[in-house]
Amino acid sequence: EDLRPDLISFSSVIDAFARSGEEYAGEKAVELLDHMITLAELGHKEFSPNTQCYCSVITALGKSKARGSADTAHQLLADMEKMYALGNNDVAPNTIIFNAVIDAWARSSFVYKAVRAQFLLQRMEDEVEAGNIMYKPDVITYNSVISAGASSFGDEKVKSQAFRIAMDAFKRIQLSEDILPTSRTYALLMKAIRKLIASEEQHDRMCEQIMEYCVRDGLFNSYIGTQLELTCSRKKVAHAILERLGYEGKDP
Repeated sequence: EDLRPDLISFSSVIDAFARSGEEYAGEKAVELLDHMITLAELGHKEFSPNTQCYCSVITALGKSKARGSADTAHQLLADMEKMYALGNNDVAPNTIIFNAVIDAWARSSFVYKAVRAQFLLQRMEDEVEAGNIMYKPDVITYNSVISAGASSFGDEKVKSQAFRIAMDAFKRIQLSEDILPTSRTYALLMKAIRKLIASEEQHDRMCEQIMEYCVRDGLFNSYIGTQLELTCSRKKVAHAILERLGYEGKDP
């Protein structure tokens, strides 16, 4: 009896899957979640998964390389919302859950992942407007949407749309009264320019604009300097941008 598993035991194993980074960790986490749900349906309510359990499963799916993992994560969020609407407060969706699903899309190989990420961000903002503060986006939310855009691939139409989504997320950070960008925000924007914009001339112009914001926010560091060098048409262009902003080389 003392060795009988409980909710904490199941949660710990699921969390271990989420941290493992194994290729099929997501699938294993879902199997364990399904087993918990089955036990609860058989009358063992003490095994009913809660928000933290779902979050760990979604995180495991996000780190999984298995095809369809992001779709499964998205479906789990939908399941949570349905159960919460029916009165199950133990599985209330929140910002962390939405962030985990957006991150799952950002890490996925789905061509239109930026669109999916933006859809979830819009859902969150609509919920907040309706008075549901549990869905309030934070800088991790916006950075994850930018990441989904920056890591997008496909034809020029797809890349153009992904870039607009990334820049729109950045604009929303700028317009926010209580959310500030991070150095990761600017590193991801550099990646978006590098991966999604074909014209080197546009690279240079956009990099200078982004760097002005970065320096203004006091977030320039050596890593962003390296990203700037990788994104500009030539290193000397990157150095010239930094010099105009008061830096020599790429050191802050």
